Amino acid sequence: MVVRLPRRAVALTLALLTMTASSPAFPAAAVSKVQETASARMGQPCPSMAGEILTRPDYPWYIVDKAGYLRGIPPGVPDRIFTPGIHPRTDVPLETCAMGQDLSSHAAIITANDAVRPWYLYTNGKKYGLRPGIPEKYHLDGNKLQTMTVAILDGIPDGGLWD
Repeated sequence: MVVRLPRRAVALTLALLTMTASSPAFPAAAVSKVQETASARMGQPCPSMAGEILTRPDYPWYIVDKAGYLRGIPPGVPDRIFTPGIHPRTDVPLETCAMGQDLSSHAAIITANDAVRPWYLYTNGKKYGLRPGIPEKYHLDGNKLQTMTVAILDGIPDGGLWD
């Protein structure tokens, strides 16, 4: 039996799980540059770059998803999901790849506390399944895995695979 929880309950639980006091400040200038870059972006999807983390000076980080779209990474999210010490590439012009939907500010790596469920990337209100090898490809840190009850995990809409 699958129990569906209200979206508000799922969002609140995930917000509490993903809060971090060490989130760096996000410069206001970077926000305007993101908007400027997004409005000017005319690139094509770059699926061959899936898993790359990109930036340029004074810009936020972006990750290239499986379809080749740049997805903005909000402040605090790198500390919650990525392996420590990663450095984004700065040698690729951001305009090379088309822009996709940003990761949500509550993005997290999640699983159920039953120890048999796979890992998921939670972002934008959905859970995306992570097959073996995918966490490494996307620099996701298993030490930052957030566990929750089976009911809460099952109440999150499925977004397919993140590979």
